[in-house]
Amino acid sequence: MTVKTESLKNLSVLYVEDDPDIAEAVRFTFKSVLQKLTILPTAEEAIDFFVKNSPDIIITESVLPYSSGIELARDIKNISPDTPVMIISGHRDEKMLAGSIEAGVECYLMKPVNLKTMKKHMVLAAEKLKRLRAETRNKTLLKKVLDSSREMYLVGSADGISYMNNTLLEFFGNSSLEEMDGSNVEVVENRHSENPVPFPLWLKKISRIDGYETVVSLIRRDLLKSDARSFIARVNRIEDEDGFAISFTDVAVMELQKKFFHNLAMKDPLTEVFNRQKFNEELSREVIRSRRYGTKLSAIMFDIDRFGDLNGRYGFQAGDRILKELAAHVSANIRTTDVFARYGGEEFIVMTPEVGLEGALRLAEKLRDSISANDFSNIDENITCSFGVVQFGADWSEEDLIRFADDALFRAKGAGRNTISE
Repeated sequence: MTVKTESLKNLSVLYVEDDPDIAEAVRFTFKSVLQKLTILPTAEEAIDFFVKNSPDIIITESVLPYSSGIELARDIKNISPDTPVMIISGHRDEKMLAGSIEAGVECYLMKPVNLKTMKKHMVLAAEKLKRLRAETRNKTLLKKVLDSSREMYLVGSADGISYMNNTLLEFFGNSSLEEMDGSNVEVVENRHSENPVPFPLWLKKISRIDGYETVVSLIRRDLLKSDARSFIARVNRIEDEDGFAISFTDVAVMELQKKFFHNLAMKDPLTEVFNRQKFNEELSREVIRSRRYGTKLSAIMFDIDRFGDLNGRYGFQAGDRILKELAAHVSANIRTTDVFARYGGEEFIVMTPEVGLEGALRLAEKLRDSISANDFSNIDENITCSFGVVQFGADWSEEDLIRFADDALFRAKGAGRNTISE
């Protein structure tokens, strides 16, 4: 069976051998397999090279001048526990084998060494090293992600806390985990309205309950009680390591995020006025109110005349600017109680609660005049709009209001544009 050695090509291997003839034979044997092979005669030189260059794999003879392969392996493992070390020996010595195992070597090979077997163990060591490095990279990346998060995270076990992200350290008033003992923070579980308990005692109580979730107030003793902040604390057990991870989500931040995403869901991203979905929600409310109290309700649907031609002459970026500036202009010229939305493309709609047809027509005329007189950025011609105006009928549905407003807009377009139809 052929040993696949592709994984060795980019690795740096340090081979410790004091016999020049054997060293030359090793160099010849591995020249087609290893691109980075360094051969040194003594443990002292090997350690110096390792510290300066960090080779990936170490292969050493069991007997070296003034030292031994086991001593070298032990020194290497003290510096870098994950670096694979292989020992080659010409002696069947159980004490030496036991010492190699104790030193943590990955492989102990007897002379004469079978080249195929040696390559196989080198490949296994390389694959193990690759996995360990991937795990290290992932842990480093995860730590960076957690340390940059505004949520607070803690990892620990029965032996104590092993990790707190920067946000939690900052909350505790510490710059490092070594400074942190938690005694300056008290906890109140809101669901039980308990008296404050020291953070370490609370942590000991809840850290063994997998899936535990509660709302807590964290109170720093060196701050005012009014500065206490509420968090959703969640516990996850790490059974393989008999450990736990706890996250703390700031309730106030969560509410702000919820509000942000709610606003995002109901706003048109380009013009920042309501979108069609939000308009339809508001329309449903106003229709119910109009029917219940007998109040008037009207709608003005309008769009930009020959908007496609404007895009063709000035480009789509200019078209987007026109839409944004138009939306801002209309928003500034209607009541705060009116509901204004981008209904699609260059089409907009204004709903006017407690306003009849006559009032809606006056507003449409005001908007028509002010839009045509407005100067739009980088546009050297007047922008005009056509308007369709309707008043909600007693037997109409919400869909009827939209449909009749759209029909009126269509008639305004047919009448020559920059006009109003009802």
